[in-house]
Amino acid sequence: MRITLLTLLLTLSFNAHSFTLTSNNIHKFSNSTVLININDKNCLQESKDILKLAVEATNIYWNKISLTKINFVKGVRTRDTHNESILITCETLHTDDITFASIEGENHFIKINSEKMHVFLGLSKDEKLTLIGHAFGHAIGLGHSQDSNSLMSPFIENGPRKLRRLSYDDIDGMLYLYGK
Repeated sequence: MRITLLTLLLTLSFNAHSFTLTSNNIHKFSNSTVLININDKNCLQESKDILKLAVEATNIYWNKISLTKINFVKGVRTRDTHNESILITCETLHTDDITFASIEGENHFIKINSEKMHVFLGLSKDEKLTLIGHAFGHAIGLGHSQDSNSLMSPFIENGPRKLRRLSYDDIDGMLYLYGK
């Protein structure tokens, strides 16, 4: 009876989650400083605010992990992609997603759907920070997490939410990719 009760308690007490990666062959940043650049071609009016939000999101989430090799910093407005940077663009994505992040060769992108800009602009500041922080996770190579408290959980079905800290799952994924 004791063994059955102990087994039941242990089973109910632990929820194991595991981070995922966007692919098996991720281009990782080699420099310790990663620039956050913005292509303002299709979001000229909002680009200054989006870049400011992106820097704030990385400071709230990803730059707080002390055992990583990389640090995200504000870059510039540019139309070009640069290695060792993440380029934020505004473009038509032909999807219902507000943002989409990708790694294409050695280039890392966060794309804001220009057709959904009105939805993005209607979000609260905390929701925008969470959404951008989530997109940054994808842009560095993290996939979705099954942990509902994770920044990298696929929360699109329920809409953006406010999340002010990373889960252990998020941290483990970042340390796996960029740990010292």
